[in-house]
Amino acid sequence: SPRAVAKIDGEWTSADTNGLTVENWVTDVDNYVKIYTANTARHLGKWSSTKYRIEKNASNAISINQSNVWIDGLQIKLTAAAEGPVAINTNGSIDGVDISNNVVWLDFSTNNGMAIKTNNADNETYLRIKNNIIYGNTGNGGATYLSAGTFYIYNNTVSGLATGFRGAGSGETIYYKNNIAYNNSSFDFDAIEHASSTHNFSSEES
Repeated sequence: SPRAVAKIDGEWTSADTNGLTVENWVTDVDNYVKIYTANTARHLGKWSSTKYRIEKNASNAISINQSNVWIDGLQIKLTAAAEGPVAINTNGSIDGVDISNNVVWLDFSTNNGMAIKTNNADNETYLRIKNNIIYGNTGNGGATYLSAGTFYIYNNTVSGLATGFRGAGSGETIYYKNNIAYNNSSFDFDAIEHASSTHNFSSEES
């Protein structure tokens, strides 16, 4: 059960521009931090200006600095006034992070950033990325940059970026299942995938 819960509710006429850092909670696999939207604040599978959303233009939207965190049902928009902002960024040797049911819009004109990135000193035990929609409209930015851990990437859609799903090539194990990646200008998939990966679609193979 959650150790701490942030339930986001109601209609939102203005964006949250503050961003969020999750750290210093005492957790374990059964007692985690959960940040999520209730039905009235949750998107319906596409961007909505009346639902909860984080909008940042020069820095990370969400930084996760500890294990056992679940981010569910948020909208995040980045406009890169500086090089390299990240929508959801994990730092350090952490595990047990779930990122699910989010809509991430990377609205970059020239600079590049990332939707989901791991910056870890040692192997992460696991990070699960499920049922997210990650898109852009300028052919810039990337969906994921994952390093030195075990990652489960299920049921995501990625489109309109420079890079789709990407691993750092530093010993990570990535399981891809039921993902769609298309219309990304450099590549859709550029990571070594586990042999059990299956049922993924790429416009590079169509």
